[in-house]
Formats: sequence, C-alpha cells, structure tokens
Amino acid sequence: MRYVSNEELERRAARLLNNWMEAEEAPYRAFPIDVRRLATDFLGIEVKLGVLDSKTVAEFRVSEEVFVLDHRHNRNPSRARFSIAHEIGHLDLHSSLGTPVFCRDSDQSRFELQANRFAAALLMPPTDLVELVAEEAATIGAFSRKVAEADVNAACKWLRHLLGQKPLQDSSLKLIAAKFGVSIQSLDVRLKQLHIIV
Repeated sequence: MRYVSNEELERRAARLLNNWMEAEEAPYRAFPIDVRRLATDFLGIEVKLGVLDSKTVAEFRVSEEVFVLDHRHNRNPSRARFSIAHEIGHLDLHSSLGTPVFCRDSDQSRFELQANRFAAALLMPPTDLVELVAEEAATIGAFSRKVAEADVNAACKWLRHLLGQKPLQDSSLKLIAAKFGVSIQSLDVRLKQLHIIV
C-alpha cells in the first residue's frame, strides 16, 4: 500500500465532509458530526452492532458494504462515533483492496494509523478545532478561524504559543470534547497531531 501523508489524509477527510455538506445543502457544520448518517445516507454503508472476537473493535466488510461495531467495545457513544469515522477512513483509503478490514485495539499498522488520523480529521476538522480552542483559551475564536482558513499550520503554531502562556482548563477540554462528540483522549491525540499541544 502506498504511503499517504498526514496532509493528504486531512484533505481527504475534509473533502468528504464538504461533499456531504454540499449534498445535504447544509449552510454550516453542525457538531458533533453525525457520522452514522454520513455512512448510511451519503455513503450507502450499513452500520450495525454485532459480536466480533474479543480483540476486534470493528470490522469493515467490503463486499457486504457494512461496518460491524463490536457492541462490547462500542458502548460509549463517543467510542462508537470514532469507530464509525475510523471505518469511513478505511472505506475512503483502503476499500480498493477488496478484503475485510479488522480493527483491533492493539494494531498499530499503517492502515490503522491512517484510518485513525482520517477519523480524527473527520470528527474534529482543524479549522473548527482551532476556532473552539482559541475561543476557550482567549475568546478569539472567530479571528482564529480566519487565520486557520488561511494557514492552518500557522494557526496551530500560534495557538500552541498562546496555550503555553495559558493552558486550557479541564472544564474547557471537556466542553470542546463534548462539542465534537469525542473523548478527552481523542481530543488530546488530535491536539497533538496538529501540534497545538506537545
């Protein structure tokens, strides 16, 4: 499988999100992103709960066009949302391989890391995340969004500097995670991916 850069993963997730919003004629992004609806209504993929082996979180059955989420691993709504977004990543990135994709907790293969990055970008788009973090840190979200739309890397670097002076409080992290419908752990990983925190 060819190497896909993080920048390309971000672009592909953004393109999918924008195409869906355009098809829905949505005037703005509503958070949290309804990834189940994106999968079923826009991509035509069935999403269902099932019982998989004890180490498998989810499975993308390519030939059946179905995502199966293991009910034991996906009881938490934010975990289930991430699993669906992750499987959408496999659909976008790896479905041409034509074989089922099994997602295990311990798997750190390139496939899994790519699908994780795609899922994070889909659930927490960088410009929206920069805007919300900046709003929580210094009530300058709208300005930060404009900067991020022009140059997301510069906005993230600036935000890292700002947070170095005044770190986000736990209550702000919880609010941001709730807005995007993700766990604190997923938010932390995403902030690190974008180099907003180290």
